[in-house]
Amino acid sequence: MVPIKRCPEATGRVAVTARASALAGRIWRKYRQQGGPRSRFLSDFLIGAHAQVQTNRLVSRDRGFYRKLFPTLTVLDPSRRVL
Repeated sequence: MVPIKRCPEATGRVAVTARASALAGRIWRKYRQQGGPRSRFLSDFLIGAHAQVQTNRLVSRDRGFYRKLFPTLTVLDPSRRVL
């Protein structure tokens, strides 16, 4: 597990590691090369990469996007009831 670094200027916020940032850039580049539209923001890729590298899951209603581009990431849908 990667140690969490806290941003000194923002209490409670977690910094995105260089590893997660590099992963986001690689996945964004591949997405665009495969014809992905520019309607996606880089922040979507940073969120997915941060979750994959620094945590082990992501809660999102946009399951298809994250499951396709981050296949090893566990994506949880808050609208689905889990018992």
